[in-house]
Amino acid sequence: MDILVILGVVIILVIIGVTWYLTRPRPRCPECGSRKVTILAKEPLKSRYFEYPSGGPGGGGGSMQLVYKVKFGCRNCHHVWTKEITETN
Repeated sequence: MDILVILGVVIILVIIGVTWYLTRPRPRCPECGSRKVTILAKEPLKSRYFEYPSGGPGGGGGSMQLVYKVKFGCRNCHHVWTKEITETN
C-alpha cells in the first residue's frame, strides 16, 4: 500500500515537471524562428525596489525588479541579437 502512494506522488511530480518544461517561456530567433537559442551575455542595467499595499493587517510587501541587457545567439543560423529582459523577484 505504501509503495502505491509513493508511486502516485512520483507520477504527479513527473507530470508537473514535464508540464513546466513544455510551457516555460523560451526565446525564438528573430531571423529563422528556431528555439535553439543560447544566452551569450547577461549585463545588469538597473534595479528598483517597489512596495505594494495589502488589504490585510501587517501591511503589504515588496519586490525587487531587475533589468538586464541579454545577448542571445542562435545555434541554427548564428544570428546574434540583444534584448532587455525584466525579472521580478
